[in-house]
Amino acid sequence: MSKLDINIRFFIDENNDSDIWGKYKFIENECNAIRYLLMKHKDMHNILKKAFDSPHECTMALGFLQYFTHPDELKIIEKFMPQLVDIAIYGNPTNITYSRKVIGLVNRKWLEENIESYIEQIPILGPDDEEWKYRRVAELYVQLGFKKLLNNHLSFCSNHNSVEIKEIAEDYGFSI
Repeated sequence: MSKLDINIRFFIDENNDSDIWGKYKFIENECNAIRYLLMKHKDMHNILKKAFDSPHECTMALGFLQYFTHPDELKIIEKFMPQLVDIAIYGNPTNITYSRKVIGLVNRKWLEENIESYIEQIPILGPDDEEWKYRRVAELYVQLGFKKLLNNHLSFCSNHNSVEIKEIAEDYGFSI
């Protein structure tokens, strides 16, 4: 059992919530110290790539990336863009939300110039996935405020053979 395990087990007592704020601060400080160690870890990239494969660990990895604020750290997020865009489209609702927040942290100019290529790399796995993917892409462009990309995407949707995909353009009020 690690020192952290012992400290947390000792600290958390559901029957005694006196100084609950003090306990929270203590655990938050421990988490910050561990977060710093992970940020500096030589294998952080591989650790996070593996975490993206598990829905629960993916949520934690996305939460971790939300702490990145320094320009050098934001460059690290760019390296995860294929996984982040995939999660923003095909993840569970929580991970879709978190991944979109993380995507929005990177340099807007870089993102606007590059995000389409990452979206194009995401396969459509089944017949129902096509409408799902195109709808999630529209949502992502709206959240990021990329009006030109959204309009191009909605134009594509409005000219699609599928009625369901045409409805995406209609849902966003797009007209030719």
